[in-house]
Amino acid sequence: LDQFLASEQLVLACDALQVFAHWVTPEMMPKRFDTLFYLAAAPLDHIAVHDGGESVDSVWIRPQDALKRAKSGDYTIIFPTRLNVELLAQSRTVKDAFTKAENRSLVTVIPWTEKRQDGTYLCIQEAAGYAISEEKMPASPQK
Repeated sequence: LDQFLASEQLVLACDALQVFAHWVTPEMMPKRFDTLFYLAAAPLDHIAVHDGGESVDSVWIRPQDALKRAKSGDYTIIFPTRLNVELLAQSRTVKDAFTKAENRSLVTVIPWTEKRQDGTYLCIQEAAGYAISEEKMPASPQK
């Protein structure tokens, strides 16, 4: 990374980042991630781009609009991302989002599943501060 930054004459602006959330993939998953979500204020003239592999589409969008598009089926937003976008949508401005993130306790979220009479639930700690702490998972299609 140091070589790339030097060759491109770039300086990382880590001081402009604000930690927003910390999620770790559940232990039962075959592929696991330890993910930090960050806030960063993008300059107004920046263009959203993607790499075509890991990320196949790019758009600047308000959190509320992303949630509406997910609800309508236009976007697929996985559980951790959706909960973080919902939390971000509670802020009216970028400054408000930064302030709320600075003042919120960072809780590492490691989801787990619970089998109940009416199905399986994906759960997270209530202390994480999200609007929900559990969600019923869709039933698996019968083979």
